[in-house]
Amino acid sequence: MPISKKPRSKTAPKTPMKTSAAAALPDRRAMESFLAALSGRRGDDATAKAQDVMYEAGERTTPVPG
Repeated sequence: MPISKKPRSKTAPKTPMKTSAAAALPDRRAMESFLAALSGRRGDDATAKAQDVMYEAGERTTPVPG
């Protein structure tokens, strides 16, 4: 196996710029609303309210007092 005579350069490998995943994605409720309009399907009001409650609970950063 041939061996290279040139030493490797000692530069740091380039890393891509990191962006926040949260900033890159739109709100889930907005995406669902948009996709529902495209497909022509609508959920009932009770299901929509329950989903909103679950999304808000998932996005909460502090515990609920109780």
